Amino acid sequence: MKFTALLKIASVISVLASPAMADEIPRTQQPSTEGSVLHGHLSAMNENGAYFANRPYKDNAVNRPVSQLVAGGALCTASVIHTAEKSFAITAAHCVSKAEGSRWVLTDSARQGIAAGHFRIAPAFDGTATEQHDRTPYGAFRISEIYLSEDSNADVALLRIAPNDNNQNVEDLVRGFDIHDPIESGQVVQASLIGYPGPAPFNGNSQSVCVGHYTLHHEGNDGIRRVSTERECWVGGGSSGGPFVARSNKPGSPGSVLTVLHSSGGANVPVVIRAIAARAGATLL
Repeated sequence: MKFTALLKIASVISVLASPAMADEIPRTQQPSTEGSVLHGHLSAMNENGAYFANRPYKDNAVNRPVSQLVAGGALCTASVIHTAEKSFAITAAHCVSKAEGSRWVLTDSARQGIAAGHFRIAPAFDGTATEQHDRTPYGAFRISEIYLSEDSNADVALLRIAPNDNNQNVEDLVRGFDIHDPIESGQVVQASLIGYPGPAPFNGNSQSVCVGHYTLHHEGNDGIRRVSTERECWVGGGSSGGPFVARSNKPGSPGSVLTVLHSSGGANVPVVIRAIAARAGATLL
């Protein structure tokens, strides 16, 4: 099934909880983008504190790995990561599975959807483009396997991406983010949340970007989230699973994934990803 057809059936979009931190701060009062991975490649901020990423996405190394994720009937965001296998992406577990008790589980319908090819990613997707080669410049890649965190408090999943019809691995075409080193209590990291939110003005067609400073939190599901002196911007459902990308210290890397969007932040990905990768047979680089 073509990716455009899958988008037509993707009517159920995961809804993000509204951030509760620093509620007294206007959303438009956001920190400077200077030093961020997309500084100089962003439009003016909207009323919710989010930017549009500049197009075309395929022309920027940071935008290319960020992908529209169609998970059966849901839209989320995923991003290609750097592995020896060149065939993995990261997203939020709630985009592709269901929490049952203390675990994430794949439902029968999800397994059937994966087998039928209804779970796909489209790197650098641009839903505003009129030509198909501009909408999906790298095509749509099937997800062949999903690997989940064993703890439902860690909303993280790895996706094994099948080669395309030309037997090309996704990372060979778009490169991939590395995973950020573990951060310590009190450490603050500048990162940019990149996703495909469903609500206007993005409408599931455009990459949004929120820039802020993030640190460890020891309560709730969002182990990494904004510092208390900043208010997270609001983008809405569809951004779930989107990467928070920091500058990388690895030569040639487009950036490091600090976490992926759960609600007002995300799990402590640098810590939990190793066990998931081991089960997936993914060699993180």
